[in-house]
Amino acid sequence: MHNDQAVHTAIAEVAALIEGTEVVMFTTRNAEGRLVSRPLAVREKPFDGSAWFLTALDSRKIGELEADPRVNLAYVNAGNGTYVSIDGRAHVSVDRAQIAALWSDALDALFFPAGKDDPNLAALRVDADTAEAWTSASTAVGRAFDFVKARLTGDSAALGTQQHFDLRSGLRTTTSR
Repeated sequence: MHNDQAVHTAIAEVAALIEGTEVVMFTTRNAEGRLVSRPLAVREKPFDGSAWFLTALDSRKIGELEADPRVNLAYVNAGNGTYVSIDGRAHVSVDRAQIAALWSDALDALFFPAGKDDPNLAALRVDADTAEAWTSASTAVGRAFDFVKARLTGDSAALGTQQHFDLRSGLRTTTSR
């Protein structure tokens, strides 16, 4: 049994960690079972346990998702020392209202020149199951200082923390690196 407040808190913590990341690496498995990653633009829609993207229905990833909907999202924000890996399941939708809500003229017109009404355009939702996050000092100078401190003291905790979030149960564990 999960605690709704704990789930809400875990989701909010992950949302804060990935906020400001502009591109995510989206990983699927191909027909041979190999992992395949490609960049997708992060939508301005706030993370609420699900992440949203736009994609073409005729892209290879759609066939890969039909065979195996399990995916990974890798968020990297090196500027603030935050790295997040989300494990979840992808769902494809051709709901025109959802596509319109995700559409950005500035970004999407380049990749989808036929516009948001293109029948080949789909919304892609990833429902997160778990997340792993690694955080460190937010500046390069801070990270360098923490590295030197860890090296001199032998205390790897100075390098930052690793957190595991179970977004279904709300359980969270934190360890030093």
